[in-house]
Amino acid sequence: GDIYAPFYLITEEFFLEIKEHLTEEGVLIINAISLEESKSKDNVVKPISNTIKSVFPSTFSIKIPYNTIIIATKKQTTKEEIIKKLEENNIEKLDNIVKVAIIRLDEVEIDKEYPILKDDKAPIEKLTYKMYKDASH
Repeated sequence: GDIYAPFYLITEEFFLEIKEHLTEEGVLIINAISLEESKSKDNVVKPISNTIKSVFPSTFSIKIPYNTIIIATKKQTTKEEIIKKLEENNIEKLDNIVKVAIIRLDEVEIDKEYPILKDDKAPIEKLTYKMYKDASH
């Protein structure tokens, strides 16, 4: 349980490797911490989502309290296709979670204000520390 994601697991090079191992129907889903009370909350999520979007043709996010779920598909996928897959859920206990996910599902576009994380520059520890520090003040 460290609060930092290992930098080498959130770089463009890493996500390229992941993409190579996925089938054509493959999906990547990750959870990124985003403290709502921190003015720096986007400093962690945006670089990670930018980096994933730089590799995967379709990338989506679902913002929930204290977390952002990032979904990326190997093949081009529309928001409507993701919603359809979510609606196919047949586990009654997940119905409310699925409804929230559908409402909060957003397509990710690269935000030029934030970096794409690379093996030679992925300052995630610094960005995460700043987010936590800002949240505690």
